[in-house]
Amino acid sequence: MNTPFGQHPLAGRFNALDPAMVAAAVEVDGRRTTGRFVVLNSYENRVYELELDDGSRVVGKFYRPGRWSRDALLDEHDFLLDLEEAEVPVAAPLELDDEGETLGELTGEAAGIHYAVYPKTRGRVPQEFDDDQLVQLGEWLARLHDVGAAGTAEHRPALTPATYGRANLAFLLENGVLPDAARDGYAFTVEALCDRIEPLFRDVPTHRIHGDCHP
Repeated sequence: MNTPFGQHPLAGRFNALDPAMVAAAVEVDGRRTTGRFVVLNSYENRVYELELDDGSRVVGKFYRPGRWSRDALLDEHDFLLDLEEAEVPVAAPLELDDEGETLGELTGEAAGIHYAVYPKTRGRVPQEFDDDQLVQLGEWLARLHDVGAAGTAEHRPALTPATYGRANLAFLLENGVLPDAARDGYAFTVEALCDRIEPLFRDVPTHRIHGDCHP
């Protein structure tokens, strides 16, 4: 289970990320920013759009400490790069050095905070999908699953009742998140649901999926 953010030793430094630190990280491979800087919405990470001196824009993503290990983040990057190579339209991380590294780490007091740089990728959501667009979307999703099944992500959790059911329940109980009046009933319901669905997950093959796919 991931570490509660408030208890992580880097929580304060992560919350104190400033434009200078972000720009320095993005410029590590020789890119130069203009100073134009936009904070983007993100549920748990810190994400920033920066303009480069050639007029292009990139997105710097700084990962919340304690959420994923370095190896787990690299599994994510490997999958995105596999998808890009297969011509699936995704935003894959850019290389940060001559050795092809895509995952950086801040230094000094912020050592341990990982980050990546992505090309700014524009998209749009049509009001309604027509038949041709639905077919195209289905083809992309099929290719995504084909690529996912062709590789492994050894450091990412499988989506099972144990990992996303019982483990999350244990986290809530151990950290006193639930109100006392709801605690026992909530725990009973989660355990009962996990007991009910666990047989459905036995001997079911799994493969990598893209958790940020929102068609």
